[in-house]
Amino acid sequence: MNKLIIGAVIATSISTVALAAPAGTVVASPPKVMAVTPAPAAPVNTQWTKWKTNLDMSFVTDTERNMTQETSATEFGIVAGVRSFSFSLLPTYSWTDSEISNIEFIADYTLSVNDRMNIIPYGEINLDNNLDAGDKIIGIKTTYELN
Repeated sequence: MNKLIIGAVIATSISTVALAAPAGTVVASPPKVMAVTPAPAAPVNTQWTKWKTNLDMSFVTDTERNMTQETSATEFGIVAGVRSFSFSLLPTYSWTDSEISNIEFIADYTLSVNDRMNIIPYGEINLDNNLDAGDKIIGIKTTYELN
């Protein structure tokens, strides 16, 4: 980057001198300045870059049809995970009422007991379409892989 700046300054200086020369004076043409592409910066190994590289994002949907009540709804949203933490924002759209009927905010932490078993404490807050707080839920999920 410094070579590029120095080259641009030299080219500008030579051009200025050439324009300022008295009439009838022969001035040599300025040297060609080659553009220099700076080398990519070395990766900075900060705590933020470590977390950023471990960030998992996904878009999820779940559409259901209740045959008894004859209603349809789609839950959709974003799930973000970093390390063992996961955060979700999942609104539910009611096709029957044509409105968002529930918004879930979920946070959980996956604690690995061993290679096959996980314990997942979580918290969930539900809001209605007016953003008034509804159910507040805390719980524990367990998973066990059979393979």
